[in-house]
Amino acid sequence: MALTYTQVAQWSHQIAWALNASCINRQSTIATYSPNNIWCYVAMLGIQRAGCIWVPLNARASVADTIAHLNRTGSSWLFYHTDYRHEIDEFFAQVPTLKGAIAISDAHVPPTHLINWVDQECLKPFPLPEHDPSNEIFRITSSGGTTGTPKAIIHSQVGCTTNVATFLSLYKYTGLPNYLLCMPMTHSAGSMSFPILALGGTIHIMAKPDLDIMLEIIERETIHFLALTPTSLYTLLARPDIHERDFSSLNYLFIGAAPLSADKLSFALDTFGPIITQSYGQTEAPTALTCMLPQDYVEIKNTPSLQHRLLSCGRATPFARIEIMDSEGNLLPIEERGEIVVRSGMVMQGYMNDDSLENPKKFGWHHTGDVGYKDSEGFVYIVDRIRDLIITGGFNVFPADVEQVILSHPAVQDCAVIGVPDDKWGESVKAIVQLKPRHSVSEEQIIELCRAHLGSVKSPKSVDFWSHLPKSAVGKVLKKEIKSVVLQKLNKT
Repeated sequence: MALTYTQVAQWSHQIAWALNASCINRQSTIATYSPNNIWCYVAMLGIQRAGCIWVPLNARASVADTIAHLNRTGSSWLFYHTDYRHEIDEFFAQVPTLKGAIAISDAHVPPTHLINWVDQECLKPFPLPEHDPSNEIFRITSSGGTTGTPKAIIHSQVGCTTNVATFLSLYKYTGLPNYLLCMPMTHSAGSMSFPILALGGTIHIMAKPDLDIMLEIIERETIHFLALTPTSLYTLLARPDIHERDFSSLNYLFIGAAPLSADKLSFALDTFGPIITQSYGQTEAPTALTCMLPQDYVEIKNTPSLQHRLLSCGRATPFARIEIMDSEGNLLPIEERGEIVVRSGMVMQGYMNDDSLENPKKFGWHHTGDVGYKDSEGFVYIVDRIRDLIITGGFNVFPADVEQVILSHPAVQDCAVIGVPDDKWGESVKAIVQLKPRHSVSEEQIIELCRAHLGSVKSPKSVDFWSHLPKSAVGKVLKKEIKSVVLQKLNKT
């Protein structure tokens, strides 16, 4: 189905009035619990129209984690997809702040429950606030939980505006853009739709990133902007029909959420042409703190001396300042490794209702927890997460360095490198590898490849082959989960 701008605007006003009639006050927390869905998107706009705070729930999270996030945020209302109707009674039983819930998808278009809830006769616009809402809360989202317990992260309206302004300043179109929203709208892919709305473009919403359907939509709807995670890109590149598909309509193929393999990036540039763009951000500071634009990659591909920049996530975007800092708060010179810190309107307001969490704002900067460095031209290079550092025999090993080498092997589709306990070295390097379909490589070949490029200290001491690597809703490899499985196996032996 399709909705026009006029229809979406009218529904957003009616939802705002219905929330108001349900005694939901401005800046109340309202959750959505759904896969990508046009009515969930409309509900989100209605939540914003009412001046409420959007709480996007990850439909792939466990029921326990979802209940925990609802309680952390004190959510008072819920829009849910009927596929998840069986969990709703449990939500009401365990979330005392929850006052009501509306189903936003059923056999009828528009949904019957939504029609019955809103006032169909109320066609007047919902009033604008009498004050400047810039510093009000726009969204409270949950961190991915890839490295620990999920956190409730507060984003302001000005942060959302800064994000939109960043994308409008970076990405240009001839005519009205078509955006294919196939990654979870609860995360960065959803935020990327807002500048498309501002331009009067069309948003095509997919329930999940099915590559066959995605390719069909790109060709049929002449999609201009597509956002994927590195793992989705790797899967796409591994398709035997990749060179037979038509990507000519794409102006931008955006890659984010995790670092890219330089070798696979080079292959993607050869495959798709000068449309690849990449950014760096995190849940606490989304979405584009840095950016590598297609013209940057054209220069890299045409200049042999710049090939190392395939490892960069780009330069700071117009509304962000990026620096490298040591543990004592000193800003470091070019090429020196330290923690990536940022100042930007995109940075979160803070964590909600948890005084035990460490404040990432120190020395006047937001601390990302990522190790990196900058070159003389301002290009930023991410080395790895600080907490993922492996210390083996007294030497520091960053897993990302090893993963870059492993991903260069033509048989490898994806991988994760972790540290495991070792009686002699303290920790040893272990690689978990996912192979491309119908490809093979041995443990010894992977280890030798790493030794040739990195030496013996950084090379894996063992390699496991898994058919699939566990990933988060946005396609990040879940190293915490991988390490838990590996340690359980080691403890049984």
